[in-house]
Amino acid sequence: MSPSFLPPSLRRQLAAFKRGDTLRDVIRARRDLVKTPPEASEAGPAFRPLLASTSGPHSLHQIRADAIMRATEALISHDVPFHRIFRGRDRDVVLVVHEEIFPTACEVIEGSAPSETWHLTRPSSHTAIFLHAAADLSGHLIADSAQGVRIEGWRAVTDLHRPDDGEYPEGALVPPAPGPYSVPFIAPDGTETTSDAFTFTEPIDVVYTWVDNSDPDWRARYARALGEESDQLHAGATDPVRFTSFDELRYSLRSVLTYADWVRNIYIVTDGQVPEWLDTSHSRIKMVDHLQILDAPVFNSHAIESRLHRIPGLSEHYLYLNDDVFFGNEVFPEDFFASPTVHYFAPSYQALDDRPAEPADPPIMAAAKNGRDLLESAFGKRVHFKMEHTVHPQQRSVITALEAQFPQEFERVGHSALRHYQDISVASSLSHWYGFLTGRAIPRAVPVFYTNLTRSDAPQQLDALYSLRRYSTFCLNFERGDGDWESAADEMVSFLKKYFPYAAPWERATNDSPQHAQ
Repeated sequence: MSPSFLPPSLRRQLAAFKRGDTLRDVIRARRDLVKTPPEASEAGPAFRPLLASTSGPHSLHQIRADAIMRATEALISHDVPFHRIFRGRDRDVVLVVHEEIFPTACEVIEGSAPSETWHLTRPSSHTAIFLHAAADLSGHLIADSAQGVRIEGWRAVTDLHRPDDGEYPEGALVPPAPGPYSVPFIAPDGTETTSDAFTFTEPIDVVYTWVDNSDPDWRARYARALGEESDQLHAGATDPVRFTSFDELRYSLRSVLTYADWVRNIYIVTDGQVPEWLDTSHSRIKMVDHLQILDAPVFNSHAIESRLHRIPGLSEHYLYLNDDVFFGNEVFPEDFFASPTVHYFAPSYQALDDRPAEPADPPIMAAAKNGRDLLESAFGKRVHFKMEHTVHPQQRSVITALEAQFPQEFERVGHSALRHYQDISVASSLSHWYGFLTGRAIPRAVPVFYTNLTRSDAPQQLDALYSLRRYSTFCLNFERGDGDWESAADEMVSFLKKYFPYAAPWERATNDSPQHAQ
C-alpha cells in the first residue's frame, strides 16, 4: 500500500511503479519502435514477449476452439497418428503422439499457423503448446498458452507390468510424467476421450436489468410513482445514481463476449427502453419489456428480480447480472454450476445485524433481513451474511419452488413500485440461501472484486485491476455519500474503454470503439 499521507495522484503513480506498470510502459514504448505486422503488437512478459493480434473483438472461448481445430486438422491432413485426451478438464485438450514422431507433429502444427500471431512454444522436451496470442489495444496480453492446445510425446512401454499390478496392452503409450490426464495410458486401439462428468453441458443464458433515467417518458412515469409511494422510503431507494446509465451495459456485454462466450442468449430486461448503440436484431440479444413479466410498471430492482424466472424462453440455468458487474478474466460454466441441479453462490461474510428490517435500513439490507426472517420461520435456521455484489447463478426451478412456498411475499414485492423496507431480494440473496437449505446450492465463488468508485483510492484500484487481472468478476459501484460521483463516472468510463476496447457484434457502428465487430 502507498503511504496515506501522500496526495492521491502521487499514491497512484507510486502504486503503478511498484506493480511494474511503469517498466511495462517503457518496454511497450520500445516495442512500438519495432516493425510489426498490421493489427499486431508485442505483448506479454518483457523477457519473453509474444507477437499478439490486436484485431478484436477477442473471444477466449473461440480462440481455444480455433487452436484445437487447427492443430487437429494439421495432424489429420499430414497423416500423423494421434490421440485426443484431456488434462484436468475436457477443455484442456492434449493431442498425444508417439515420442518418436513428436518433432514431426510439432513441425506440422507450426506450419499450419495462419499468421505470425500464432505460436508453438516448447515448455519441455516432450510438450508443446499451440496458441493464438491476442492483446488489447494497450498491448496487454489477453490470450496466451492458457487458451492453447497441448501436444505431447508419450513413450511406448517396454515393460508391460503396471504400477498398480495390472498389465499394459502391447504398444501402449504412457506419459513422461504423472499428470491429471483423462486416461493413465493409451492403448493402440484407444478411442478419444473428449467429455468429462464434471463438464457442465446444459445451456446457460445471461439476464441483465437496465434503466436509463435520461428518457423523458421514463422520468414522467417515475415521478408519478414517486408521488404515489413517498411514505417510508429510504433515501437510497430514490438515489438518482441508481437509475443513471454511464454505458456500463455496453462494456459488461463486451466482457461476456471476451470471457464467457459460451453463454447462449443474452436477455436484457427494461422498461420499454433500448440502448441506442444496441442492435436488437442480433440473434443472441433478447429484449424483455417489464410488462412481459410484471403486472404494472415498477422502479424497484427487487420487484423486477422476483419475476426474472418468468421470462419466456429463458433456460433453466442462467446468470443474473446488474450492468455494473463485469467478467474480468476467463470463466467457465463449471465456475457457476456444480451439476445440473446445484449452483454456486457467493456469501460476502459481512454480517446482518439482528434487528428486524425497518425504514431506516438501506433497501438492500432490509431485503436481506426479510429473507433471513422468512427462511428462519420456514427452516428453523438463521442466515447471518449478505451476498457479494457479483454474478448470480440461478435455476428457474429453484425460484419457482421458492415462489410456490412464499406466494404472498412474491406477490407483494412484485407490486412494489419503489424499493421498500418490506421487500425481499429474490435473485441476489433469497434464492441462494433457499437453494442451500434445500440442497440445490452450495457456497463457492470465483475471485470477485468490488469497489465504491467515489473512494479517494478508486483510481489506484482501477489501475491495479487492469494491470493485474486477478479477478474473474468485478463490480464498479457508486455508493451514497459525499464523493464526486460525476468525476468518478468519467474515471470509470475511461477504465472500461481500456479494459474492453473492442465493439461486440451486437453493437451498432459508432465512434466509441477503435474497431467494430463484423
